[in-house]
Amino acid sequence: FMHILSAVILWIEPPNVIAESIRNGGSESEFIDGCHVLLSVASLTSSSLFDNLLKSIRQYGTINLLSALTSEAVKSVLDNQNEEETWGSDALDILLETWNVILGEACADKSPMSADGALAASNLFKIIVESHLKAAADSAFEDSDDAEYFHVSVSSMLNFLINTSYSEHPPLWESLY
Repeated sequence: FMHILSAVILWIEPPNVIAESIRNGGSESEFIDGCHVLLSVASLTSSSLFDNLLKSIRQYGTINLLSALTSEAVKSVLDNQNEEETWGSDALDILLETWNVILGEACADKSPMSADGALAASNLFKIIVESHLKAAADSAFEDSDDAEYFHVSVSSMLNFLINTSYSEHPPLWESLY
């Protein structure tokens, strides 16, 4: 897995620089492919192994990178909420599925998440909630199909986060430490 991740890391790191390049007209296909690779690796490894893969070549774990990637995807979706399909929405779908795999293992106590990984997940949750609340407040009085679509998107994002934490398991934060 390390060889695969080492090859793909150039497509997705640093997330803010890659995202800015895409916003300025660069190709998003490698970024999306990199997100798919992270999902595949997360599906084939435990959450602790997934997190430790990047630690062998970086000062942080793969979960921290996943958090940064997801933050950039959230920003892109919020910045482009009037557009139907964007690279951000595609990436966000893939990255949230990756989180679902990782957090599902952590909640089921199959593979406990590191404190560093739990902090990254917590920070990401905060970013997602704050961003969506701000965007919802900004569009609360709009009466357009785009605003309605966005409100449904916010609702489904929050449902995803809540259901990931509570479905069939104790609250997420109880299983992370």
